Amino acid sequence: MFSSTVFMYFVSKYGDKIKEQEYLLSAGFLIRSMAWLAYIFVSNFNDLIILQVFLGLGAALGSPAWNAIFAKHLDENKEIKEYSYWLIVNNFMIAIATLIGGIFVTYFGFNFLFIAMSLLSFVSFIGVLITPREVL
Repeated sequence: MFSSTVFMYFVSKYGDKIKEQEYLLSAGFLIRSMAWLAYIFVSNFNDLIILQVFLGLGAALGSPAWNAIFAKHLDENKEIKEYSYWLIVNNFMIAIATLIGGIFVTYFGFNFLFIAMSLLSFVSFIGVLITPREVL
């Protein structure tokens, strides 16, 4: 959270200067994908801290970009309803992902979980890149 907060300060200063916010979103997914995969190779506390910093960078790039893109698609006078629906889906998916992650760790170990998280982030990265801009 600390590194995400620090990086988000810089994103707040310079993020709007980037013409296509989708690039920030995709960069966030790519950085997180690499960080999740790198967890397999963590051997000490310093490695763990470095990866947490990279996850913070990925979140700082991706989260504001996602929110900005989402905000562009809100219907007037339905902002609370649409944000609420998004948060319902988001929170539900986090709960399901936590359950599935726990099952994966129990039966397959943490490395399997990290690979799965990395692949999902990478698929999201590719998805943002290939989705037509008028859809995003």
